[in-house]
Parts: sequence; structure tokens; C-alpha cells
Amino acid sequence: MKTKSNFIYVWVLFLSISMYSHDIMGQTANSSADYPGIVEFSASESSANGLVYEIMPGPSVINPEMDPTPFSDSINMSSGSFSIEVADIDPEDSMDSQDSVTSVNILFMGNDGRQYKIDKIMIIHKPEGAGDHTFFGGVGLNKSMHGATGIGTGLMPKMMAYITLWGLTDLKDANADTVIAYNRIIHMMVATNVRNEMKLDTNVVVDRSDTISEMRTRM
Repeated sequence: MKTKSNFIYVWVLFLSISMYSHDIMGQTANSSADYPGIVEFSASESSANGLVYEIMPGPSVINPEMDPTPFSDSINMSSGSFSIEVADIDPEDSMDSQDSVTSVNILFMGNDGRQYKIDKIMIIHKPEGAGDHTFFGGVGLNKSMHGATGIGTGLMPKMMAYITLWGLTDLKDANADTVIAYNRIIHMMVATNVRNEMKLDTNVVVDRSDTISEMRTRM
């Protein structure tokens, strides 16, 4: 866990070692660059044999002059689990959007040895047409993001995001169940993998989506 000014930077990767990403019905969906027959997720959870990594702030792998960023190859082994369910109601964002996180439970061990918890996320909504790219109504399902897509910066390769959202959360001490950081911005993606042996792919043009699902959390 790193602290800078009034922000807490966390990048936790929950990597399932399963070769398929599972929808809420227990079926499987095999993703590829053209995404045929993709399952539209509304929920996701970590597998029992998943691996957890904390990616520390550092120079961007793709744009090294940008430092610090949560897009480095500085990685610590950790532990944790997650489950999340969302409601994607509105295709475009507005202050009247009904998109929401209906349930969430994230537990992870920080590099400081402390166990953290997130159990509520309030979706951030922007006025219609505001900002550099859409928030997809606050929650996006099955969105091709980053890379050369124009959605997000060039700090990540192009990927399929089954679930993506921006929100506000209170970060808790998991053992005491007490809030230690209020009203923190959180970005979550349940997405296809873009790391090889945990090294980030640097190609932002070619679609590097594959069949291993990830959940990334950044605050």
C-alpha cells in the first residue's frame, strides 16, 4: 500500500489460472480478437485457485517517462479474493444513469501486511458529453478498451473489458471492519489478460486479448 498526498494508489491483480473466464451461470466464454459469441457478464468472482498480485506504482512500461503510474512491472505476490455484481442499465453516461454496483466484496493483503476490504462502491456519473471519453452509463459491459481504441490512455494494450466501472469507495481495515480512507476513487475492470509472466505487453495497436480473465482494481 502506497500513499501520496491525499490519494491511495493500489493496483491489485486477481489472476485466475483457469484458461477460461466464467460467467455467472458457470458456463465458459472463450475470447479472441474478434470476440465471437462473447458472454455479457453482470457478475464475476475469483476462482479458488486464483493468484493475487499487487502491482506497485512505478514508471509506465509503455511510456517510461510517466512516473509514477500503476502500469509498471514492479509486482509483489499477495493474497485476496473478490466478487462483484453490477447493473448496466444505460448505454451512455448522464447524471440520471441508473447503472450501479449491486454487490461487491474485495479482500486483499497490502504490501504493508495489512488486510484491506471494499464492500460498497457508488458509481460516478458524469454529465452527458463531459470528459475525454464515455463512462458507458457508469458501468460498461463487453467494451474494447485502451490501446488504439481511443477509450482510455495509451498506458495499457488493447483489451476486452467484460465489466468496467469508475466509482467512489471507503477503504476498510478488513480485520477491524473500520474505514481507514473515505471517498476514494476506484476503477475496476474484469478483463482479458495483457501480461506475459506478469510483464505488461507494450503493443497498444494489436489486440492482445486472450482467454485468461483478470480483475484489476486501482484506487
